[in-house]
Amino acid sequence: MNIELEKLLQSKPYQLIKYTDKNLFLDDCIIELSAIFQKSKEDTQELVESVLNYYHYNTSGKLPDMDMDTFHTIIHVTQPYRIPVMTYRFENFLNFLGTQNNIRSALDYGGGGGKDSIMLARLGYDVTYADILGPQTAHIKRRFELRKLSINIVDVRFLGDKRYDCVMSMDVLEHIYDMEYVLADMYARIKLGGVLMCHPTFSNSWNGDHIEKNCAYISFFPKIISQIGFISDNSQQQSRSAKQIIKGFLKNLKILPGSNIDYCLIKEKQYADSIEVERDIVRKRLYKLSKKYSLQTVLITTLMFPISFLGGLLLLSLPKQKAKLIGKQILQNIINNITDNLAVYRLSTYRLTALDYKKEK
Repeated sequence: MNIELEKLLQSKPYQLIKYTDKNLFLDDCIIELSAIFQKSKEDTQELVESVLNYYHYNTSGKLPDMDMDTFHTIIHVTQPYRIPVMTYRFENFLNFLGTQNNIRSALDYGGGGGKDSIMLARLGYDVTYADILGPQTAHIKRRFELRKLSINIVDVRFLGDKRYDCVMSMDVLEHIYDMEYVLADMYARIKLGGVLMCHPTFSNSWNGDHIEKNCAYISFFPKIISQIGFISDNSQQQSRSAKQIIKGFLKNLKILPGSNIDYCLIKEKQYADSIEVERDIVRKRLYKLSKKYSLQTVLITTLMFPISFLGGLLLLSLPKQKAKLIGKQILQNIINNITDNLAVYRLSTYRLTALDYKKEK
């Protein structure tokens, strides 16, 4: 085996987190991708540079000449280089796992490129990687094989009836059209007393891969997870005081920064023995909560509309270009806030009706 590759694969599980030089990220990505694609380091570097120029640096308007499985594998493996914080923040979950003595099995729900599965497996957990499987899965499997890790790979749509001590889901919920269904599915797959570790980013993405209406959840996601049977040590996430409602509203308007919270939650309640039955129970509960809080947010936005609108107009009237841009953004975000929350309200109402119809049949 290549000495550079062997050194990379035998390094400590969280060596990536300790990097201070981004170029080390990129060097290691190229070494690993060279092994995955079975190409020379020089050829691999050329492939990686073409993808980064198109996807990361935006210096090329032309999609690189390669198959999409190769393209997306490079996107996944270079993530620590492109977005280091997505690796750094794993330390929050590490600290939490250190407080739990009952974690043996872990489900990486929506595992993407397999980075989190690798980290968990190298710490000794029995890991199942779950995502929508396809041609790219062979490259993910190769990542695990290179490290001699025994990680079970399962299509997330066909997980069966197994429950896990831990479900991890990083940057998944913002990509899901029926967010409540997937959150309920995660809940049902956790053993009583087990944990959910997730990081949803409820904001629009520059490349449009986040579901826009999911931006609505930024203000009330902490509330709905606390009401379906999860507990958290962060009491601020549990409250829904008038102050928190206003803060959520301001986050929706981008007046306050968005809520990028690492959720470490313990399952304190089990509704049914069957995963399918429990998923439907929790799913229905989530639709009701989303319907309630999305409508509440619309009403608050409407009540505060005159103040926000006048504030936006005032900024637009100022001579400084930056002030005008902020004013324009506030006015646009008022519309987006109402639109997103009404979409969640409408879809939650429709899905509740569909579930009731299913039960009647």
